[in-house]
Formats: sequence, structure tokens, C-alpha cells
Amino acid sequence: MIPPDLAALLTSHARFLSGRPGGRRADLKRRDLRGMDLSGCNLEQASMSLANLNGSSLCNARLNSCDLFAAALDDCDFSNADLSNADLRGAVVRRANFSGANLQGADLRPGVVFDEEMQIRSPAYPNSDASGGNFSQANLAHANLEMAWLAGSDFSEANLFRTNLSGANLSHSDLRNARMTEVDLTGANMTDANVEGAHMRGANLRGAILDGVDLSRADSRDTDTDASVANVPEDIREVVLRHQTWITTNGQRGARAELAGHDLQKADLRNLDLSAVDLTSANLAGSRLTGSTLKLASCRNANLEGADLSRCDISGADFSGCNLGGARLRGVQSRPVAMRDAGGDLTGRTVATRFSGANAEKTDFASAHLNGADFSDCNLLGARFARAIVTDCKLDGARFDKELRTLLRTRATP
Repeated sequence: MIPPDLAALLTSHARFLSGRPGGRRADLKRRDLRGMDLSGCNLEQASMSLANLNGSSLCNARLNSCDLFAAALDDCDFSNADLSNADLRGAVVRRANFSGANLQGADLRPGVVFDEEMQIRSPAYPNSDASGGNFSQANLAHANLEMAWLAGSDFSEANLFRTNLSGANLSHSDLRNARMTEVDLTGANMTDANVEGAHMRGANLRGAILDGVDLSRADSRDTDTDASVANVPEDIREVVLRHQTWITTNGQRGARAELAGHDLQKADLRNLDLSAVDLTSANLAGSRLTGSTLKLASCRNANLEGADLSRCDISGADFSGCNLGGARLRGVQSRPVAMRDAGGDLTGRTVATRFSGANAEKTDFASAHLNGADFSDCNLLGARFARAIVTDCKLDGARFDKELRTLLRTRATP
């Protein structure tokens, strides 16, 4: 039985979603909803960060784009629920049932919080713990489960196409017959995981712990098993390793990488977490950063001519004044980053990806997702946007070719 006050809130939320008068987005932050039956409820875009939903039933519920940051979700039933693009960072979802659920594009990374000074602040639950969860037949394509704790979970027949599982703990997990094409498992702990019948072509297994894993029982052709930092230039390798530690320990150890002005021409920086790195005025011409995370990175006035940033997460990064001439940004992900305070609450401030004043002549943005980016006064002549999704971007003073004008102006807001 849903309490009257919650029922009224859900009614108001339905009005909000449909654009009717009197509607208001559901605010359930820090609410105690333990054991609640919310099956089939529409909580799309609801704010539920730090809520306690332990033991609740949300089967068949609509939770797409819902904010479940650092929520307590132990023993929840999410079977056949829609959690696409939901924010589950830092959530604790032990023994939860996600069978048949849609988690496409969901974010289950640890709940790292950056404050206004780019210092890490930790919420109540710093790690995404989904150990013992049932994800069988769930759709997790393109989901982000970086560093998530998934030990003993059931992913049998799940769709893990291009899912980010880098650094995740998948020990003793059941991955039989899972679709794992091009999955990112860099640094993951897969000890004794069962991958029988899994489709793992093109998977990135660099630095993964594979003790007790029989890859011969899976389709593991074209997998990459090189160490993730082996090719990083020796003079900055220790800096990069300390930065990785700084990220994964929520700032408790390590240090932010300060690489402003460094000469990193043709450097191999692939598949690294470089969130909030300082690359101001650095020379990265011809460098390889494919698959890396550059979230909130400072790249102001850097030289990235001919660099490869394909499949990078550049959300909230600053490329103002950069030289991106001829660079590859194919498949990059970019959206405004909502800033949070030390308690995990939204501050109301968002940071967009900035290309203002940059030279992006002949830059390749094919298949990129660019939401809310600032291209003011940017040179986009000859840039390619084939199959790109460009929404709500600022284009004041930008220069681009006639054939791109229709694309950009129909998908972006000047």
C-alpha cells in the first residue's frame, strides 16, 4: 500500500512528465522507502539520491533517467524495469534482481564527487556494490559499471555490448552466453568467472585478473590483453598511476595529474581514467587517448592536432582555445556534468564541455554524442559529423561548412 503522501507525489510527478499544470518532479532524496511496493510506478527522471529502498519492489517500474545516486537498494526487485540512463553511481544493490531489466546507458560507477575546486568528495556510499545481483537477460549495453563490485553476480545471457566494466570485481560471476562484444574489462577482477559460451570478440582485457577463467570456452577472438599503462611514456607513468589511484580511492591516496605544458607528442594514453587531469597548454599532437575518460579535464589551449580521442568520455572537459585540427573524436560522449556537494546533493551547477575558440578544422566527430557542448567561436570548417547526435549546443560565432549547417541547426540550439 502506497502512503497517501507518496501517492500524491507520484500524481504530481505524472503531471510533470506530461507537462500538465500543477506538475512537479518527484523529490525522494534521502527518503526511507524500505519494503515499499512501487511495482509499475513511473519514476522517470525522479530524484532519489541517498534514498533507502532496501527490500522494495520496483518490478516493471519506469526509472529511466532516474537519479539513484548513492541509494540503498539491497534486495530490491527491478525485474523487467526500465533503468536506461539511470544514475546509480555509488548505489548499494546487493542481491538485487535485475533480470530482464533495461539498464542501457545506466551509470553504476563508484560515487566519486568533485567539488567546485575539482577536489574529490565522497558521498555516504563511495562504492557501487551490486554483489550477488541477478542481471540475467538484462540489457546493459553501453552501461558504465566502472569499478563496480559485482562479485558472484549472474549475467547469464545479458547484453553487455560495449559496457564499461573496467576495474570492476566480477569474481565468481556467471557470464555464460552473455553478449560481451567490445566490452571494456581493463583491470577487472574476473577470478573464477564462468564465461562459457560468452561472445567476447573485441573485448579489452588489458590488466584484467583472469585466474581460473577459461577463455577457450568463449568466443574471445580479437581480444586485447596488453597492460593498460605499459605504453604510457616512462617520464609520466608514475604521475598517471598516482592519478589513477587518486580517482579509484576517492582522493584518499595518490594525487591529481598536473601535466600542464608537458610535451606529450604521440603519447599512448589509451583506456586511462584521466578525469579532472590538468593538460592546460600541453602538446598532445598525434597522441592516442582512445577509450580514455577525460571528464572535467582541463585541456585549455592544448595542442591536440591529429590526436585520437575516439570513444572518450569528455563530459565537462574544457577544450577552449585548443588546436584539434584533424583530430579524431569519433564516438565521444559529452554531456553537462551536474556538480554535487560533499553530501552527494546536487548544487544546481552544471559544467558543459567547452570548445569555445578552438580550432576543430577537419576534426572527425562521427557517431559522437554531443549534448550541451559550447562551440562558440569554434572553427568547424571541414569537420565531419556523420551519424553524430548534436543537441542543445551553443554555436554563437562558430564557423562551419554549408553542408553541416542544416545538421547542426536542426539538432542544436544556437
